[in-house]
Amino acid sequence: MWQSNVTPRRCSLTLAGIVLLVLALGAGCGGTERGGAARLAISGAALSAGLTKMVVTISRGSGPDFAPLVETLSTAGTNGSAFISGIQAGTGRQFDVVGYDSSGQPLCSGSAQSDIVPGAMATVFLVLEPAPGPVIQQYAAPVIDFLSASQTLVARGGTATLGASAHDPDAADTVSYQWAATCGTFDDARKPAVAWTAPNAAGSCQVSLTAADGRGASVQASLPIEVF
Repeated sequence: MWQSNVTPRRCSLTLAGIVLLVLALGAGCGGTERGGAARLAISGAALSAGLTKMVVTISRGSGPDFAPLVETLSTAGTNGSAFISGIQAGTGRQFDVVGYDSSGQPLCSGSAQSDIVPGAMATVFLVLEPAPGPVIQQYAAPVIDFLSASQTLVARGGTATLGASAHDPDAADTVSYQWAATCGTFDDARKPAVAWTAPNAAGSCQVSLTAADGRGASVQASLPIEVF
């Protein structure tokens, strides 16, 4: 049911990224017990360019401490998948992914943070960039590094925490954020991290983030939230 729509409107990167979808299920009373799980589904053209494995590390981030979880994913063609269990619920959990070739050299990497809510499903959109980094183009469009939601199934009138990070290959450019949704409201739609309040009617809401550089170039990513 999840989909992304990332379309640079001017000057896209010459090196392809990889889209990583993380579905993380928090568990435990008050976020103090392990028992959550994550299903990772990876796709992208760069997977076929010499990438043989990816190492995923899930660590405490800015939340309560727990032993990092490490999972090695093998790749086949343009797809890879894994199931990771034992994620402790908490805020700001850190997801780090590194892709390697057959000789063990790192080809790409990416990082993201997302809250893991007990009993809820979190979605993280993360782009892996080729090492040592993309070729910088003059007046390139911004790049959304990740897009996250603390939960994508929200009760009517309930709240979900949305987070995002973006950068611009042109170091002098400043990236601005603008959230939008087909329903519901934001506490401040111009911040990277926002609180989204669901409407009082059940249905599907599409939430999107636009990152712009002030020169007319922008990029957008979106995800659905179901209200029950």
